[in-house]
Amino acid sequence: MMSLTTLSPKQLNFARFSILCVDIIKLPLVDILDIFIDPNKLKNNIKECNSLQTGDHKLNQDQRTKCCFNSYTCRYPKYNSFDVTLLYKLIRHLCPSLEPTNKWGNKPTRTDLSIGDDIERIRELRNAYFAHIESAEISNDDFDELWKDAKSMIHRLQLFTTSKGRKTNYIQMILDIEKKALTFNEYISCTQLPRAIHLCGPTRLHCGATAFFEANIKLEQDVHLSVSWEKVGRLVRTQINIDDKKYWGSNDTRLIINNVCKEDEGRYQAVISLNQDVKIFSNEVHLHLTGEPPCLEEFELKVTSQNEEIFLHYVFKDLGYSTNVEKIRWTKNSLTLDLSNNKYGERKLTENCITITSPGEKDKGEYTCIVSNAAGSVSKSVKLDIPSVQILSTTKVVFGSDAKFDCLVSGYPLPNKVKWQNSLDGTTFNPIDVYKDKYFGSSTDPCSLFLLVRNATLTDQQYYRVIVWNVFGKCTSNTVFLQVTGDRPNMSEGTCTLQGHAVKLRCDVFLYDESPALTDVYWTRGGIKLDIATQGGKYLGVNLTDPSLTINNVNYNDAGNYQLVALNAVGETRSEVIILGVPEVLLEKYDKKEDGSVWFTLTIKSVPVPHAVQWCMMGNNSETFEPINVNAAEYKGTSNTFPHPVLVIKHVEKMENYSFEIEVKNLIGKVKKKIQDDISEDILKRKQGTLGKFHTNGGSRIPISKLLKKLGDEFPSDKVKPLKDLIQVSCNIKEVKELDKAKNAKDCFMVLLKEEMITTSNVIAMQFLLQETNCEELERKCVEYAKKQNAIYYYEKPPENGWRNIRFHVDANLHHFSTEDETKIRETVANIVDCSIEEVRVHGYLRSTSFFVVLAIKEIYIERLLAMTQHDKDKLRKLKIDYIQDGFKTIQLQQRTEVEDQDKFGHPKSSLESPKEEGITDKGQNKPDPVEKKDVSKKANVTLEVQGVSVEKLN
Repeated sequence: MMSLTTLSPKQLNFARFSILCVDIIKLPLVDILDIFIDPNKLKNNIKECNSLQTGDHKLNQDQRTKCCFNSYTCRYPKYNSFDVTLLYKLIRHLCPSLEPTNKWGNKPTRTDLSIGDDIERIRELRNAYFAHIESAEISNDDFDELWKDAKSMIHRLQLFTTSKGRKTNYIQMILDIEKKALTFNEYISCTQLPRAIHLCGPTRLHCGATAFFEANIKLEQDVHLSVSWEKVGRLVRTQINIDDKKYWGSNDTRLIINNVCKEDEGRYQAVISLNQDVKIFSNEVHLHLTGEPPCLEEFELKVTSQNEEIFLHYVFKDLGYSTNVEKIRWTKNSLTLDLSNNKYGERKLTENCITITSPGEKDKGEYTCIVSNAAGSVSKSVKLDIPSVQILSTTKVVFGSDAKFDCLVSGYPLPNKVKWQNSLDGTTFNPIDVYKDKYFGSSTDPCSLFLLVRNATLTDQQYYRVIVWNVFGKCTSNTVFLQVTGDRPNMSEGTCTLQGHAVKLRCDVFLYDESPALTDVYWTRGGIKLDIATQGGKYLGVNLTDPSLTINNVNYNDAGNYQLVALNAVGETRSEVIILGVPEVLLEKYDKKEDGSVWFTLTIKSVPVPHAVQWCMMGNNSETFEPINVNAAEYKGTSNTFPHPVLVIKHVEKMENYSFEIEVKNLIGKVKKKIQDDISEDILKRKQGTLGKFHTNGGSRIPISKLLKKLGDEFPSDKVKPLKDLIQVSCNIKEVKELDKAKNAKDCFMVLLKEEMITTSNVIAMQFLLQETNCEELERKCVEYAKKQNAIYYYEKPPENGWRNIRFHVDANLHHFSTEDETKIRETVANIVDCSIEEVRVHGYLRSTSFFVVLAIKEIYIERLLAMTQHDKDKLRKLKIDYIQDGFKTIQLQQRTEVEDQDKFGHPKSSLESPKEEGITDKGQNKPDPVEKKDVSKKANVTLEVQGVSVEKLN
């Protein structure tokens, strides 16, 4: 038997190479075509390609059928069913980007390695070595070369298709072929694969005729083969039983279909079975049938409504080669409709319309019109019900541009009424007047329903929906939230650069993603816009590309406050003020060294930077200051360096006979600052605590002392030990021994007062200790003191109806938090949610790792706050706010890199001690900080001289 015949090496080479050419090399082409051409769009692409319609490369009828071109039974093509020839042709003409290095139809060289070059190699491989091969053998040398080239080509194609998301593993298939032991039967099937069996038959017949299909089989006569017939559907293949009466006269080589009807239309194929696993399929023949009665064209149903009536219109056209229409019948939900009932009006069928009068709930359902003649029927259905509407548009728009909400309306009859609505909170909706200018261009036509929101702003950032009605009722669409993206321009910190006798003021202006473009930039001086064009070259620059301002020939008349203003559709942003003025000189530090020398360190603040800094001295008997030689041994260490010049006097006695001053000049003017010789006396005065200091502090220790005495007397004695432990753990006490000596609560409180943990204006620590020791009544007295003395304490006021408390965590020390900081936070939040600052109220301060500012905000703005952009978050971060709490919901404001620099509790990874926690009064006003401990020995009397005017200042 043939099945026992051993294959020669040449036959084995041929069999393996045949399987490669038939089963594998087309798979990359399938994936490549799928990558570049969506199967759903193939038909349209073919229609737009002239070379596939006419000429030498046009598709033949079989190829057009496979592509579902002009086909009534095929909706979407299956690329897996295409052969190499069709796949190559489609890629060549529909994918111009894949053109080979040496053009299509030409053999590529070994150095041509593009995807198009490998597609051309597939054609060469199949045409030259398989499709046109006459022998069924391949020598080992030829096979090794062909197999190596094929594997290299497949490997490159595998890399490309895998990178595009395709999963088919061609390389593994080749490896499987190399390992597989092929049988002689498989070899026989390989020799017959190109033209093993060919099917001939009609492609178009009239209904009632007989179809004849012939199978032309070219195989060795002594090989017994089993032939069967199959009808190929879209999803399944059905084997034909030729013993059935319908197919009388059929055999292994002929299929006869008697009295064909519409159900017989389709694709037919003959199949040779070599064994249970190996089958050879013929080409497919697609049978199309004409004249099957009734054959109607342009058959459709239309539904209209008017004056509480529904009209069902039916239209059809007889093509003329089927029998005449004999009957028209209507059904509702598959039950025959009695058209004699008055419910369906008085119109006749000849008017091609039926009427449903006074439609109601019972009239909903599926209505079907059936048009029949003696040979058969055709039908069309329509469902009557409440309409359906869905908003399809994207819900994101850049500030200042137009937003369009497209809708899909379905159902019959079509709506006769449309109403658009919007809502701030997604709950309470208000009607939209689409005829206002804001919505000009919107359409209420059910066939093309859409809402156009022109020049969208933050006030348009709302929820939208549409309601439609027909005679059966109404339908409300899905709710869509319109997100208006974009923000005002952003600016870097301002700089002032000296350029000879000119200065250049610069602030970089930039925009975040999805923000409208800049519309204008300009500079102001003292709040008044500068007119660049009319100043005769005094000012240069300032445009949208480079907003920097150059001021030429700078002098004292150019002193003032300069500010850059940038605008876009969202609004304007102003830079920080750049102040041009005469230099300011401050005595930063005074040191007396062990060797008896004194060192004066100054700080110069100057915009623009100074062009001259000079130390001078004058004897008591002289009237003129002379420059100091900073290189002299007497003044070694002295420097005129900006911004921290240093004066070193080796012998203090010299200050009794000389006066010293520093002169600083910039383009605006100059300033002189004199160092007096009474520094020691001034230091002594500052070190001595006088009664005047007590009055300066307002005698504030008297009320706090009374409070501490009262609290100490009433504090439970059994809680003194826990109190001391709590103080030692919670407070940074320097004099621990003093705390250990404390015998009662009053002693403990006096230690805290001495350590300034409790001050006249801050009772946060006391409030904390009384809370932790469960002394509620004493805490109440502490709070009463704070309210009376306007001292700082923690509280939170409940919100009113329609408002909500949001907690903003400020990563800072409350001692250094001012009313200006509070106002900045309120202004920033109001800007983010697009409301007035009066609609953002301070409702308290709470203890945290730093502290919380509690803001009451109207609930209609909360959604906007929680949906803020990263740009808005960055604004809050600049105010040292690192997260927000809304109930149990926390919104982190850190960038990703910041989050990575935190520990598992959300705290910064730092060895630095956290700032002490503080509070604020219920009036929302910050209290003065406790008196700072400063080294008064580093202060001195100085004289400030500006443009010839001397002013005594105490630093």
